[in-house]
Amino acid sequence: MKEENTVSLLELDRKLSKIIRQARNGQVLVTNRNKPWVRIVTLKANAQAHQVPAKHPLRQLRKALELDGAHAIALWQAVADPPLGIIPASLSRALLLQMLYSIDTFKKLYEKIGYNLAFRHFVGVEPCGCLWPYRQFERAARAMSQSSLMAAPAEIVLAHPITESENGREFRIDDALLHRWRAQANLADSAAERLIPPSAGVLSPSSALPAAVLQQGASRRCIDREQTG
Repeated sequence: MKEENTVSLLELDRKLSKIIRQARNGQVLVTNRNKPWVRIVTLKANAQAHQVPAKHPLRQLRKALELDGAHAIALWQAVADPPLGIIPASLSRALLLQMLYSIDTFKKLYEKIGYNLAFRHFVGVEPCGCLWPYRQFERAARAMSQSSLMAAPAEIVLAHPITESENGREFRIDDALLHRWRAQANLADSAAERLIPPSAGVLSPSSALPAAVLQQGASRRCIDREQTG
């Protein structure tokens, strides 16, 4: 961290605008009668000082998602027409929060991303950055949630050890939403197999996933069928 500057209260009164500009480059300590009084810190610096802990489960889940480059590319291609106006990877992570914490409406999800630093970091929104307009977010989130795209990242986070660990106890998985995403992906895979021969070398939505994740997803689908059978 940069060394803080020190100014007197009298100097602050005389050169306020200049000192405020100075605070953009590092916090400024204001003294009153030669004693520390207040610090001037930018909102961004203040937010960064209270950033998400390194061991927070959402940090680890985001790293796992970022390693899956193939799926990120698939997301970009899938939403290119029509454009949703929001980075697909960020939008998919926002929807994962809805599943992980059983958030029942897009409005509540949007509000929680607005004030929760851990959610902001996971989605990819700057600590003090503005969110997208709500109507744009709702339209994009609804479109992606109703597509076959969300099962893949959902399987990645569910297969991560942190989800079942002590640190992952804060998660309250929305099983109904997860089941719907899996059903949509299975339907899309079946349609793709009917239209495109396997020898064509075209990836289905789930084939972009690592083998271990696919195995985990298959196990969970078997459990779902046993429970609903």
